Parts: sequence; C-alpha cells; structure tokens
Amino acid sequence: MSDKFPVMLASPMKEMHRINFPCIGQTKMDGMRAMIVKENGVVTVYSRNGNRMMKLDEHFKIILQGLDDLVLDGELTVIGEVPNTKLDRKAGNGVCHKSIESVNTISDEEVSRIRITLWDIVPLKDWKKGLCETPYHIRYDKLRSINSTHLHAIVTTHEVEDHEHAQFLFNQVLGEGEEGIILKNTDHPWENKRSKHIVKMKEIIEMDLRIEGFIEGTGKNSNMLGALKCTNSNGEIRVNVGTGFDDATRIDIWSKQDKLLNTIVAVKHNGVITRKGELIKSLFLPVFVELRPDKNQPD
Repeated sequence: MSDKFPVMLASPMKEMHRINFPCIGQTKMDGMRAMIVKENGVVTVYSRNGNRMMKLDEHFKIILQGLDDLVLDGELTVIGEVPNTKLDRKAGNGVCHKSIESVNTISDEEVSRIRITLWDIVPLKDWKKGLCETPYHIRYDKLRSINSTHLHAIVTTHEVEDHEHAQFLFNQVLGEGEEGIILKNTDHPWENKRSKHIVKMKEIIEMDLRIEGFIEGTGKNSNMLGALKCTNSNGEIRVNVGTGFDDATRIDIWSKQDKLLNTIVAVKHNGVITRKGELIKSLFLPVFVELRPDKNQPD
C-alpha cells in the first residue's frame, strides 16, 4: 500500500472535456465516504482519510460473505427514526463520525441504521498498489453480482449519451433532492488519485460575462427575451443564457437591447465545458443572476 491512504477522487467540471460519450452517469451520494476492506478474511471499514470506523466491520461483513480479499467503495447514509426516511447529510455524518476510532461513541442502535451505497469494487492487491487497470464497466458488473443485503445498495446508474442528456439527468436528480451526478468514462481504471476520467457535476459558480446579443423567445416568451448571447472577456467562452429570468425581466431586457449591448451580466453555472472538436468553451447549466451595469468588464 502507498503511504497515502488509497482513495480515488472525482475531478471538477473543468475536466469535462475528458469525458467520452456515451459515458456512465451516477447519482452523487450525499453522505460520508467509506471503504470496506476484506483482507485474509477480516473485514475493516475505513473513512476517506483512512480512519478506522468502529463497529461497522461486524455490521457490514455480511456484504462480503463468500468473497475473496477486496475493497468496496461507497457512501454511508443513516436511516431516520421514522421508517423509510433518511437523515440529512449533517445529521447522518454526525452519526457516522461517532464510529471513528478516536471518537468511538456510536451506539449499537445508531450502527443498526447505517447503510452504504456502493459504486466500485477493487481487488485488494490493486487497491494497495494504487492502480486497478480493469475497466470500470467490468468492475461495475462484478459489483452488481454481489448478493443483495438490506444493508447496501448499488448506486443509481444511467448510460449518458451526450451533454444534453447529462444536463437532463442532472436536473432530474436535483429535483429528487440529490446534490448532483458523477460522470465516468466506461473504461476508466481505479487510481489512487483525483481521476480525470471522473467528473462531478454539483458546484455552482458565478461569473461575469459580456452581453453580445439577444435571442427572441418562442411560445409564451414571444416578443420578449428568450436568451442572452454572452461571452467572457477574452472570447474563449460563448454561451446562450436562457433561464433565470422572470417575465418582467425578459420584457425589460428586450426593450433595452441597444442600451444593454456590451454591458455585464452575472451568470451562475456548474462548470466550464469543452465539446469535442470545438475550440470555444461553454458553460454547463448557465442561469441568469442579474445585470451588472456597474462593472466595465468581467472579473
């Protein structure tokens, strides 16, 4: 095993250009990261930082029953006291943190409510050396073949065809109360580092852009603004921003095109993306925030 506790992390949206469609899209779990390690028949559960999580080895050992030495990677969540409910991240992680060896105050009742959602399986020897070259789709199929238990689930997974499909899926999981999605190249290896083959879509960033044009709306938005054509200061990013407006703002901006052309607008988004074969970059899920006439140029 390397000196650094072996864990693979996802990259931010700026690495979106490394994702090859069709790819794998999975719900980004909102809990506490954990790895279940089986070595010489002994099961141990670790946090992302390599801290042992007490009492969870006995709790989860049924999941690895009949399996050879390996590592399961996933996220811990905690069932609420009301049936079929889940504690929010802060409360759930608070319970899980009690199991950390240096704390070790978790009760048996609290342990009984902890569940894990799994997304990867890695042979122990590969995990220790920091690299498993078996393609992810093969690892995922092996993960799905594990006998089901009431203590674990396999992460919700979709085949994602393109950027537009990724955007649809992202909006869908947000509507379900989740925090985002993870996009993965189907053949990516497991690596003990921040992988550029895995991108998380969750962060919201605000950026100042210059208005370079106006697009009329259609349907109920006819005769008012449909979208702003925007660019950043050096022209590397160009994007149409069509959401975040109420009707009054759409009408107001449409009536002031000459005055607003080349002025600054604040836009929030979930990352900069580069489409294959295109030099100009765009933004993922751009949303209008406000006009910024007080600013002469973007930050």
